[in-house]
Amino acid sequence: MIQGLAITTVWTFDQQRTKAFFTEKLGFEVRDDIAMGDMRWVTVGAKGQPDVRLTLMRLDGPGLDPESAEALRKLVAKGVMGAGAFRTDDCRGGTTRPSAPGASSSSRSPRNGRTASRRSSATTTATGTR
Repeated sequence: MIQGLAITTVWTFDQQRTKAFFTEKLGFEVRDDIAMGDMRWVTVGAKGQPDVRLTLMRLDGPGLDPESAEALRKLVAKGVMGAGAFRTDDCRGGTTRPSAPGASSSSRSPRNGRTASRRSSATTTATGTR
C-alpha cells in the first residue's frame, strides 16, 4: 500500500548551486550527498518533514540518452520543468517568503481571490540556469 511521496526530482544544471539555494535560502537540510562514480546523489528536505526528499539531479546524469538530456536541458532553461508548492505557516512573513532570485510565492489576488504566482526576474536560480 502506498503511504505517501518519498522522493521527487529537481533537475539542475549545477547540483552545488542548487543545493546551496535550497539550504541557504530556503532553510532545507541536506539528507544525502554521496559520490557514486561519475554521478552524485544529492537530496535535501524541509526540516520537520523527514520522510520527503528532493533529489537534485544533474541533466547529464546516468539513465538519460542524449536526446532526452537535451530535451530536459531546454525545458529547465526555459523555466517550465517542474511543479509543486511548499507549505508554510506564514506566507506573508518576511522571514519565510522566498526572496532570492528564482524563488516564487503565491498570494491571493485582491480582485478575485484566486491564487496567483509571482516569480522574480532570475527565474531559475535554484536549477543553476542564468
